[in-house]
Amino acid sequence: MLFQMCYGPEIKSIYSTIHRHPGVTTSELKEWFQYNLEGDISSLIEGTINFLKDINFIKTQDKRLYSKVEEWNITNVLTELNLISKEEEEESLNYIFTRMYYELFIKSDELFIEDIYYETNLIFNNSVGQEKINAWKRMMEFFGLGYRVYGGFYALPHPSLLIKIIEKYKGWEGPVQTFCQSHLSTIIPCEYKGRIYKGVVYGLQNLHTEGVIQLQYKQDLPYTVFQESQGQWNWIKIKEGF
Repeated sequence: MLFQMCYGPEIKSIYSTIHRHPGVTTSELKEWFQYNLEGDISSLIEGTINFLKDINFIKTQDKRLYSKVEEWNITNVLTELNLISKEEEEESLNYIFTRMYYELFIKSDELFIEDIYYETNLIFNNSVGQEKINAWKRMMEFFGLGYRVYGGFYALPHPSLLIKIIEKYKGWEGPVQTFCQSHLSTIIPCEYKGRIYKGVVYGLQNLHTEGVIQLQYKQDLPYTVFQESQGQWNWIKIKEGF
């Protein structure tokens, strides 16, 4: 199950350890990561392993753990979560975990929601506890999809995440709407009924300001035109070097 009591950084650390030490056992991971004698991190280790299994990053064979992918890449994590949202039954908790971002923020075009617990249980039939919601917020922040603010969640994608996504499209040029629908949305769900989520729009504007991409306006294009204080744009050019 994807709803685990995780924080985020330990997911990458435990995956990296399994990748470096194929065949490691859960007991060995507990021993290596238990830095202090006080407390017990067994549930954290086991929860992380379950999460990594569900996103198809690791597998178990003869009670030993092996990596299934060559390296940790946050874009691959988000792509896998996107795929899971399309494959899971709607009643499952995994479906809820992977659809919350889209259902809560993208469909409503809202940047900030204070009471994620209330809104989630209003939308989905399956009840989700407050601790699971808190863990979801921690992981989404670690994955770069937003920030925990004032007890709620501010769904503004981190610039570093957007840069990781566009790195493989260096030199790409075309309509902003096409780029978001065909490329960005496979990693960050960002479109609802042809409308691009404003959190992504703001993120692209920031990358334009930073010189990573160039946003322009081209006349007579049958695509969405985005407005900003300094003008309007509908065309994106991703620079070769940044």
